[in-house]
Amino acid sequence: MKVGRRAALCFLQRTEAVASRKQTRKLTRGHTLQELLVVVAIMGILAAIAAPSGLALYHTSQVNTARSQVHQIIRQAQREAIRHRVSWQASFRDVNGTVQWAIHPVTTLPALANWQNLNTGVRIDVDATTFVPSSGIYRTQFNHKGHANILGRLTLSTVTSGGKIKRCAVVSTLLGAVRDGRGHPRPDQNGRYCY
Repeated sequence: MKVGRRAALCFLQRTEAVASRKQTRKLTRGHTLQELLVVVAIMGILAAIAAPSGLALYHTSQVNTARSQVHQIIRQAQREAIRHRVSWQASFRDVNGTVQWAIHPVTTLPALANWQNLNTGVRIDVDATTFVPSSGIYRTQFNHKGHANILGRLTLSTVTSGGKIKRCAVVSTLLGAVRDGRGHPRPDQNGRYCY
């Protein structure tokens, strides 16, 4: 009989221990309000630190995309000049804060060209652009061989970052070489900041 009592007592002690462990596990599964508030505060601080970097990255991406578009537009005008065997031009203008572009033969008036909007969030940086505007239109031209008649650069900057991020497309040689450039804190030997 003593063995039966001991076995029953051991069984009861084990079941109580298991129940106690389950109760302890239930109590330690959740988090307290203070712990959650600390985690939320840390996440807020990290977000505040990362937000300006993410915003700068977004603005840089915008102006890089616009520069790539300008480069392709200038190249397209050059290809059209060779294909049609007449002079063509790529025209750019700023209308109410939106940069617009058109590709057309030189004989076509820019007002009659098919104007399209460039990527939003950028503007023409008039101080750094070396294409001379005519009636507010910046242009470059290519003759029937694809050689450049007008050399220069079209510089774009972001609207929201105070114009600090600059990118440019440059028609740099009479043979019609087109290259991309970006803004630098110091000017080159010719005093240009976008090269």
